[in-house]
Amino acid sequence: MNFNFDVPYETELLREKTSKVLKEFDSYIKRHNITNEKDSIVILRESIVAIRSNIFKCAYTNSDSIKKARREVEVAT
Repeated sequence: MNFNFDVPYETELLREKTSKVLKEFDSYIKRHNITNEKDSIVILRESIVAIRSNIFKCAYTNSDSIKKARREVEVAT
């Protein structure tokens, strides 16, 4: 088995891509002067922020576990 998931690299890549998406949301919200926080575009943006935050938290929390599992798989194979 080959595990090529590099947690710091992948999470940084995710950070870059989601930052671009969030900037687009911000631009759209500003351009259309959306101020209602119950508007679906605002809710969607906040959902992306929450999901992104949880992914980063999990990725860095589980980074050591992933490294340990990789070592165990390498030793076993």
